[in-house]
Amino acid sequence: VFAHLSLTQAIRRLAAGKPVPVPGSAALRFSDEDNLQIGTGTAWSASAEVVMQVTPSDGQEHYWRGRTYDVYTGAGWQSSLENKRYPATEESPGTEGEGYTVPPRLTPGDSGGDTGPLMTATFHVLGDTNQFYAAASPRRVFLATDAIQSSQGVRVCTDGRLDLLSDGPIRFPYQIVSNPAPDVTRPETQDRLRRSGTNYPSVVRDLYLRAGADGVTQPEDTAFFKQAVAEAIQGLPPDRRDPMDEALALRDWVSRRCVYSLTPPPIPDADDHVRVFLKDEKRGYCDMFASSLAVLCRTASIPARLATGFAPGDPSGDGF
Repeated sequence: VFAHLSLTQAIRRLAAGKPVPVPGSAALRFSDEDNLQIGTGTAWSASAEVVMQVTPSDGQEHYWRGRTYDVYTGAGWQSSLENKRYPATEESPGTEGEGYTVPPRLTPGDSGGDTGPLMTATFHVLGDTNQFYAAASPRRVFLATDAIQSSQGVRVCTDGRLDLLSDGPIRFPYQIVSNPAPDVTRPETQDRLRRSGTNYPSVVRDLYLRAGADGVTQPEDTAFFKQAVAEAIQGLPPDRRDPMDEALALRDWVSRRCVYSLTPPPIPDADDHVRVFLKDEKRGYCDMFASSLAVLCRTASIPARLATGFAPGDPSGDGF
C-alpha cells in the first residue's frame, strides 16, 4: 500500500490511523536520550497532539535535527562528542532579543551549503524539551530577552545538540539561522557528490567509519555485512562505483529486503541488532532502517552517522 509513498509519508499514514489520546494537558516529552536504544520491540504509537510548529523563511521542507550519534553499540547508538559542550558566543542585544553565534562546522561532517542562502526558522515548542531543534548547520540562535534571563543562555555541543544552560523546558519561541546543505535528491547535487571523491577529512574518518561494536558484533556479523554490501552494489556499472551510487544502492537493498512495522519483536541484547534485523526479522521502524543503512555504509567505507529529530511535518495554510 506504501509502494508510491516515501518512508516519511508512510509513517504519517500509519500514525494518523490510530492516534493515542494524551490525558490531561501535560506537554509530551521529547526523546532526547543520550543513549539511543534500537530494536527494543516497544510498541510505537503516535499522538494526534501537535508538539512543535515551525515556520521556515524559504517555505521549503527541512528535517529538524536534534543531535547526531557516531558510536554504534550493537544495540543502539551513543555520541563520543556529547560531553564537549560550551556556551555559545553571546551577541549584542538587538530589537528581536538576544542572539548567539554558533561556530561553523561545529559538528564534524557538517559543512552546510556554504555558498547557498541562509534560512531562518521560527519555532514554537509545545512539547517538553530543553533542546533546540534546527535545520542542519545552525549558525545563529535568537531568543527573547526575558527567555535569556530565565534560562541563562544557550549551550552548544559538538554532536550538534543545542540546549539551554538551565535544565528547564523551552517555553518560548526561538529562531535559528541555518546554512542547510543542498537537497541531496536533486540530480545536480548527486552529480557533484559523485565527483567529490573519497578524500574525507581525518576527523570524519575517525568518527564515522567504526563499523562493528566491540563485544557485540561478532565475526559472523561482520561477514554478513560485507556480503550484504557486495550483493547490493554488484549490479552497479563500473562508472558508478562511487560513494553516492553505492549509498543509494545500499538504501534500495535495505528497503527491498525489509518491511516497515510499528510492532516488531524485540531483539535480544546479546545479538547485533542490525544483523538480526537484516538477516532474520526483516521488519521494524525508523530506528532499525536508519541504523542498518549507517552500518552498511560504514562497511562499504562510506562515513555515516545517525541523526535524530523530526520529519518536515504537515504544512498548514498559515505557512508553518
